[in-house]
Amino acid sequence: MLWAILSFLLIATILYPLYSHKKPFRNVIILRGASGSGKSTKAAQLISISQSIGEEAIIISADNYFVREGLYIFDRAKLKEAMRLCHLQLKEALEEGFDTIIIDNTNTTEIEVRIFKEIVKKYNKKSDVNYRIIEELVGTIDFEDAEKYWQRNIHGVPLKVIQQQIKRLKKKL
Repeated sequence: MLWAILSFLLIATILYPLYSHKKPFRNVIILRGASGSGKSTKAAQLISISQSIGEEAIIISADNYFVREGLYIFDRAKLKEAMRLCHLQLKEALEEGFDTIIIDNTNTTEIEVRIFKEIVKKYNKKSDVNYRIIEELVGTIDFEDAEKYWQRNIHGVPLKVIQQQIKRLKKKL
């Protein structure tokens, strides 16, 4: 009988710190990078990995806002609305309890990233689930790579805009 009590106490001593007062955690991955750097490819790879281990995962991207009948039609005047939609989709994904949420936008300025982080932190405060925030730079911030990104970007983003994106990312990183 004493052995059973001691075994129980030993197991409880080991397991209690692991599970008590800890919220289970999930991931919000904020991809950052210039247009054409490979963010959407990286997002697809992350989704595939997450789903292969049984996780529910979602990609949130402003690009989706600009797709109409299978065509990508960017309108700079609607970019703020596209970002508001991303913020709303993030809130919904958090509420739905996705294991992995991937933000697939250029996120070249600190304010863009900060809004996503604030949404996650606000959710974490009121929830039993804890989402950790992971920022990941996709591609490089070398100006020499701007032309390569320009050539492979599928949205027709001008080279000058890609160079500006790299400049903003360099300032942050």
